Amino acid sequence: MLSTIQGLDEKGGNQNLQGNFHKERLAAKLELESLMEAEEIYWQQRGRDKIILEGDANTSFFHLTANGRRREKTILSLEHEGSIVTDPSQIQEIIYAYYKDLFGKGQPRKVSLMPRVWPSERKLSMADNEMLNRPFTEEEVKKSVF
Repeated sequence: MLSTIQGLDEKGGNQNLQGNFHKERLAAKLELESLMEAEEIYWQQRGRDKIILEGDANTSFFHLTANGRRREKTILSLEHEGSIVTDPSQIQEIIYAYYKDLFGKGQPRKVSLMPRVWPSERKLSMADNEMLNRPFTEEEVKKSVF
């Protein structure tokens, strides 16, 4: 494919390829990209197969892989509030507190309106409030959907 593309480039010279030359070059380039993608997928699968075949046994390959992964994922030190923390239990507490604060329940907001924001004639009556809070009937749902 590369030689085909290079041959077409030489035929075209320094000028832009036109007509059939351009179509041939484009088709060759697309085929080359397809072949390169297939080769990449092949090597990815082959690498995965090796891990599956050799990784589950108690081999030196398994231990090297497992220890290498553990070394990459281990947090040895952490900067917290301007100081470096190296104690594993303190690192764990800092990380736990960070994510608990990030994903935990927030403080409830205490927002309310002043009692006399709306005049009493513009407020909902008790009957209207009860009507709005009652469960939907099957007839109301059908009417809304259809």
